[in-house]
Amino acid sequence: MMDEATGRLLGRFVSAVQPVLPLVSVWAHGSLAGGDYQPGRSDLDLIAILGRPCTAAEEQQLGEMHESLGSAIALASGLHCSYCAAGELDDPARLHLTWAHEEFMRRRVTPVTRRELHDFGLVLYGEAPAALLPPVTGEQLAGFVVQDLESFWLPSPGLLT
Repeated sequence: MMDEATGRLLGRFVSAVQPVLPLVSVWAHGSLAGGDYQPGRSDLDLIAILGRPCTAAEEQQLGEMHESLGSAIALASGLHCSYCAAGELDDPARLHLTWAHEEFMRRRVTPVTRRELHDFGLVLYGEAPAALLPPVTGEQLAGFVVQDLESFWLPSPGLLT
């Protein structure tokens, strides 16, 4: 259950994205979907599924929309959203346009996120993840976690000391 301010922000977000992009679905994952979201402290982790890839002009409009939301609603600074074309969901290594930390970047929708979406993703608009997102096997999930530990976490100085 989310608080009223977060619910209003998410409704406003979906309403603002709809006229800009061919929106198919919007899903929440992470703490909001998992039930341990804390307003003002937790990020709002979203995935927007589009009917096709975003154009440069639409990316510009999205940036302006995110900046406008951020200046109007304090919670919006923690709103992170990856924009994925429905036809590009098969490859977990594919990079997708993502708004996070108040700027655009390219990020993957990792096997961990994909598993979260299948297990407890929260549908904010459109179809459920199972209808569009290929499932993640236990082997795929384990392989990603091991690789992430070996390449990102273990090389970090002081992590294991």
